[in-house]
Amino acid sequence: MITMKIVLIGLDGATWKLIEPWALSGKLPTFKKLIIDGACGILKSTLPPISPTAWTSIFSGLKPTKHHVWSVITFDGKTYTVKPLFSHDINVPMIWNVLSYLRIRGVYMNIPFYYPPPRINGIFISGFGTPNRSSRFTYPLYLREEILGLFPDYDIDYREDSIPIEGIEAASRIFRITQAQMEAFMHIFKNEQKKSQLFIFVIRSPDVVQHFFWTEKRIILHFYKQIDLFLHKIVRNLDKDDILILCSDHGFRTVDKKVYLVNILENLGILRIKKDQINSFFYEGLLNSKIYKSLLERSKRLIRELFSRHASLSILSKIIKSTPFSEITYMGLVDWYSTLAYYLPGSYGVIRINLKEREGKGIITSHNFDAIRKEIIESLLAIKEEESGEKVFEIVKTCEAIYGECNDADIILYTKEGYGIAEGFNIRKKLIERMYPINGGHDLEGIICVYGRSIPSTRLRDLETWDVAALLYYLLGIEPAKMGIDGRVPKELSNIETSCNYQYHYGRMKLMFNIESIKKKLKSMRSNHYEKF
Repeated sequence: MITMKIVLIGLDGATWKLIEPWALSGKLPTFKKLIIDGACGILKSTLPPISPTAWTSIFSGLKPTKHHVWSVITFDGKTYTVKPLFSHDINVPMIWNVLSYLRIRGVYMNIPFYYPPPRINGIFISGFGTPNRSSRFTYPLYLREEILGLFPDYDIDYREDSIPIEGIEAASRIFRITQAQMEAFMHIFKNEQKKSQLFIFVIRSPDVVQHFFWTEKRIILHFYKQIDLFLHKIVRNLDKDDILILCSDHGFRTVDKKVYLVNILENLGILRIKKDQINSFFYEGLLNSKIYKSLLERSKRLIRELFSRHASLSILSKIIKSTPFSEITYMGLVDWYSTLAYYLPGSYGVIRINLKEREGKGIITSHNFDAIRKEIIESLLAIKEEESGEKVFEIVKTCEAIYGECNDADIILYTKEGYGIAEGFNIRKKLIERMYPINGGHDLEGIICVYGRSIPSTRLRDLETWDVAALLYYLLGIEPAKMGIDGRVPKELSNIETSCNYQYHYGRMKLMFNIESIKKKLKSMRSNHYEKF
């Protein structure tokens, strides 16, 4: 019998900068109740603060250096090739793997970057990164038809590429899709209340809306009011011992300029682009001509059509639709035998040294590694915008200085407010340009709030993304210290009583609960994915 439920609502990109003043002024009454009566604070995001990295830390309890998810893509350093990130690329135990092994049933809905859905004890619905709503995005599979039948507006794709054209109409579509997702979750929540112990639901709309409408706060407030009303329904349906947790993967800030990191590396002589592979007319004053623009548009259409034919490649198609053609082919333009270091695509802040012992065409030996890396860090810290004279990067550090031992990310950087990393190589040779149509970007300060009868009203401090999994395990009666994870339970909540009995799980944990045994179990479960790629 389920004596206590935990409901975790993930709010992608949610920030106290907006929520707190709106809540305390009465515009978000449910948020206000949670802030006053719950334990809330800042949840420090990963560096770089991007969704795939942060959500994987939240749901695994591990630092990025252990789960190795640094980007929206997976990268092969031997061949310098990329492919979309899928669930079977994440080779560490996630909370749904662990709880399923312990025979604890759960519901996991709209989980980003975890497609195809795994077979688990419970329900799993993949979120962002899912090709489309026609794909097998639910486990069990029959649930897809049930959701689409009951909630016809349900979708995974917000079609962000159309936002600059549609404007407010796109915001209305995102609102309708989000509402359908919320109603689908409430439908499942009510059906599973007596069967499942953990419910996780990620709402992605704050991230998307804040990216495109950061300067139009009335539009953003409309979406937070939608979330506030949804949270009111959740609170109303909680039993007396249940616990509600809100968290976000990162916060948000103003971004009005984009920094072409690849071009900066080329300017510094760190990375070399093969000029002979870029058609000479790019450098002959034709960049803004009608011929040039026509050729680019025709090329982009051909690539979109190619990718759209295969569902598993549709995420790449979406990236292409919203990216200038000149910024897509960066990896193919690099002269690797003359390159000291390079930007990891889709990471928004990771640089890898072209290491001879690791990369396929590496030229830097381990003996020279530290000296080269130090020189690159110093060079990047000195980069200034030409017009304002202000420095561009707030953080440029070795991965070890941030996380400890590293083997797949060598330098991590984070821009100052107002700047964002641009993907790819700018053939116009611009290092910094105005950011359009995006005007909001990620920052390091996400949110966390824990609410329930047993939860004290207090301020949570010094929490990292990987601490969320530790808190969930603790509330479920599982000792995080036995998990081999990096997360820790917040000291402000370490003495609370829950109705879960740790001894109930301990006998089974004693036999299998170490990270290596879970990894072996994950390998044996690979065949249980719906689709293979």
